Amino acid sequence: MKYKTDNLQVRLYTEWACQNVKRFLFTEGHCYSEKHWIGGICDAGYERLDGRFELGDHKSSREAYVSQFFQIAGYDIEISENGVLDANGNLLYTLEKPVSRYCIFAFGGTTPQPCFYEDIKGGREAFLAALLLYRKLPQE
Repeated sequence: MKYKTDNLQVRLYTEWACQNVKRFLFTEGHCYSEKHWIGGICDAGYERLDGRFELGDHKSSREAYVSQFFQIAGYDIEISENGVLDANGNLLYTLEKPVSRYCIFAFGGTTPQPCFYEDIKGGREAFLAALLLYRKLPQE
């Protein structure tokens, strides 16, 4: 399917989504964890054509970095605990099944491509370890 747009990044993302995404579950989903006292906004959640659920984040960087996948792991923890909310805190969506992969779509490069991370348990552990280290930093 071809789309008319002057923005190459938007066209590439749209074409990728049409070829790989069965349905979008949410976009700009607010999330939080009372247990870990954190919150954020996840760019997208979707079901792939093969039925797996993924969380995605759109970045302006030229490539995906492992720390960006750990950020999504934080969203996964929050969404798994409390679902996806709107900006006013109203529940919009709860996961029907666990997330099986994280996706970074880095738009800063000349031909953006999705990058994936499948170690969900490791990503969650890394996020929580980074959170612990952050909280140990001296506060001004």
